[in-house]
Order: sequence, then structure tokens, then C-alpha cells
Amino acid sequence: MSRALPVLLCVTIAAPVAAQLRPADSLAVVQTVARFHAALESGDTLALRGLLAPGAVVLKRGEASRLQGDALQAEIRWARAITRRPIQVTVRVLGWAAFVYSAAQVEASANPAAIQGTEVESVVLSRLGQTWFIDLVHSSLGSRN
Repeated sequence: MSRALPVLLCVTIAAPVAAQLRPADSLAVVQTVARFHAALESGDTLALRGLLAPGAVVLKRGEASRLQGDALQAEIRWARAITRRPIQVTVRVLGWAAFVYSAAQVEASANPAAIQGTEVESVVLSRLGQTWFIDLVHSSLGSRN
């Protein structure tokens, strides 16, 4: 269930050219988010630690939690349980900060019932030197069952 290629193929660059320091920043930001999803799916906690800013937070189901310990393991289980087909990815880069909004069709066989719907996700990143780090992930699933 590799997600990196479909995400890269679905990219829509939405930031005005004047707001971008370098066009390559948008691609680097999208690649960082794609590596984040791939690391979640593979359970690669070392790679995840390298992608996350100190104190990175996930907002989901009305809760805020740091991506560590039980919360991180729950995100890994979710990433492994779903099939995600990207619909749209929008990137805005403003200097040292970036915002990625994406929508994807999601399917999962979870206990006790199957899940189908559209997941929307926003990711806030910050740049330190030439490297982008994830500060915040917010996702919401609109179920169709």
C-alpha cells in the first residue's frame, strides 16, 4: 500500500509564485508528508522521529496528542488498516512555514464494521535550514456507512 507515488502524482501546487521562496520547496514539503505516511504504514518509528518537529501534535477525534508512545502506535495501526486513494493535495509555502491540505478516499476493514469515506488532512510544517519538519497533523474522516 505505498502512498508516496499516488500522492506525488496528485499534487496541485496552489501557492502563488510570489509567496514561494523556491519552487522546489513545494515538492520537498509534499515529499516530507509522503515519507511521513510511508513511515506510519511501515511502522518505521526511527524515520517518523526524523520527520517530526519536537512536540509535534496530532489532532483527531476531538483530541490532541503528541506523536509518541501509545498515540504513535495508534496512528501506525490506523495507517496499516486503511487503503488511501488521494483525491487532491494542495500545498502553500510561505518562507519557513508550509501547509498541506489533502483529501483521500479511505477504505478499511475495522472491527466491528468496514469503513468507507473521505479523509481530509491538514499538515503544518516548518523548515530548519533546508529540512522540513512536521509540527501538526489534523485529520478527519467523513464516513459513508
